[in-house]
Amino acid sequence: MRASPAAAALALLLAGTSAQATETFELWTELGVRLAPLPRLRIDVQNLLRFDFQGRVRELPQVSVDYRVWRPLRVGGGYRFLFYSNGDDPSETGNQVYGQAMLDLDRGRFELGARSRVQYRVVTDSTGADREPNAYLYWRNRVSGSWAFRRPLGVQVSVEEFLRLDGGARHDRVRVEAGLFARWEAWRVDLSYMREFRVGPDYPYRNVVEVSLRWSPELRRRPSR
Repeated sequence: MRASPAAAALALLLAGTSAQATETFELWTELGVRLAPLPRLRIDVQNLLRFDFQGRVRELPQVSVDYRVWRPLRVGGGYRFLFYSNGDDPSETGNQVYGQAMLDLDRGRFELGARSRVQYRVVTDSTGADREPNAYLYWRNRVSGSWAFRRPLGVQVSVEEFLRLDGGARHDRVRVEAGLFARWEAWRVDLSYMREFRVGPDYPYRNVVEVSLRWSPELRRRPSR
């Protein structure tokens, strides 16, 4: 019997666990604004800062747009600029574009979501003598769930798998995340822990604490006089 892709990815992940003991620890922060200029149109503007304990900083401003095709289904895409630095000097810069489809099901206090994203990233080393750009193509699939157990607080969990497509399709990593969120008025705060598992002894497991603040004002057209 032929194994499914998910079973094969899990087998690779478990096989790499014994050979991979290195851990990294990072802090990710996010500030964002979500606008809805039209009833079905949504625009997100975000600035992401990611820190590790080796002095590496990544700044990732991005903008994305999506459109509600059907009540639970949205499609869209976005652009992200990549700026990596070690201390004060830039070490890498790059650009990333992506297209995605999202499915959101709301059942009162419970929300279920799924996202499928294809992203293309080009990164150039700005410090070495060889400055040839490196290109990466990924297909990311994410499943998430949340429960607003007591206003304004809730809990959320998610699992996301990365498939590397450049040079042949292969499993690259899995992210598992859990945390809390709080919502009031137009504001939302998220605090979560994420663990990233990558296949192979050359890639350390990543432990991340994420803090996010987003403002989502309701933009309504004023009635004409």
